[in-house]
Amino acid sequence: MFPAPGILLDRTEPGYDKPRPIRRFFSRMIDLLIGWMLVTGLSAVFVPRVADESSALLWIITGAAWIPIEAVFLSMWRTTPGKWLLKSRVEGARTMTYWTALDRSFTVFCWGLGCLVPGVSVLCCAVGYQDLTNTGTTRWDRRKFRILHAELGWGRTLSAAAGVLILLAGYSFLRLAR
Repeated sequence: MFPAPGILLDRTEPGYDKPRPIRRFFSRMIDLLIGWMLVTGLSAVFVPRVADESSALLWIITGAAWIPIEAVFLSMWRTTPGKWLLKSRVEGARTMTYWTALDRSFTVFCWGLGCLVPGVSVLCCAVGYQDLTNTGTTRWDRRKFRILHAELGWGRTLSAAAGVLILLAGYSFLRLAR
């Protein structure tokens, strides 16, 4: 489904690993939209009562449910669907075990996303943006991981935009259907 890690980024020169907070944000949002669609779809089938909960609660559930899923992606391919689409990869320890990836995903959920609690999440994203632009890394990646970014061509950029629009349409449809 996803390319091997070495294929994703054909170069790792210094220009390819400079901080890109906006790309990281959109990668995360793509992943969370995919997770939200999974949580909403599965809960409608298996636990219909959960689908009737508030959107804020569903986002928190989605973020928590995405932690182990993201850890699987990172431990196997060092990327997630959103990162893959936007040509980014997580580098760190020589081998990223599932537990290492789970620790990173949990820390991002708590520190970077504020557990998706409305208001808190915006503040945590702002602090992460400041850290990334001022120091080149985030609190959860410092001394452990770095994110590599390959250059995006117009084709990849347009594909990512189309993918986001499709995900947003699916999100809207599922939201209206509940």
